Amino acid sequence: MFRRKILPLAIAAVLATGAASAVFASHGNSDDRQEAAAAQSATVSLAQAVAAAEKHSSGYAISAGMEQKRGTFRYQVKTLTKDRESEILIDPTTGAVIGTQREGVVERLLEREDRAELAKLQSGKTTLAGAISAAEQASGGKAFEAAFENENGTAGFQIEVAKNGGTQRFLVEAATGKVVSLAASDQDEEHEDEHED
Repeated sequence: MFRRKILPLAIAAVLATGAASAVFASHGNSDDRQEAAAAQSATVSLAQAVAAAEKHSSGYAISAGMEQKRGTFRYQVKTLTKDRESEILIDPTTGAVIGTQREGVVERLLEREDRAELAKLQSGKTTLAGAISAAEQASGGKAFEAAFENENGTAGFQIEVAKNGGTQRFLVEAATGKVVSLAASDQDEEHEDEHED
């Protein structure tokens, strides 16, 4: 999802701005806008959905987001334990678990990277739910997508937050809980690339 761009974006943001100031992009794809709007109007926050999924699976959440399936919005939370990976679906109105999908043996074997992420996540100070809350507090917005990232040995959480019709990405360092506003989102770069062609 956010892999391969998180650290370069974070470093560029810190060097370019010298501070964590939130700039909310008003463009992006239609699905992102709908998911952001659904999260903003949801009774249950993304952090609450993550907590419910972790309790249900007895695992650690590594990613979460609002998704639409057959016209209905719901939170999808991916959790890991040492012996299984699960996707937990949470109702954004009630916070109830509405579905669970556990990965099979083949999928588990292919997810070695997730096992490494679990080890990093367990050793970090910050959880996914804590990172979501920190990004929401720093921005005044509401998170609609979040993922644990482990790039070049550095662990952190990338959180996408919606506010006033726009979105902003934040990096929350796993070791310290420090929140850094990313200067540009992937959508911003794609949008700029379209105009350069």
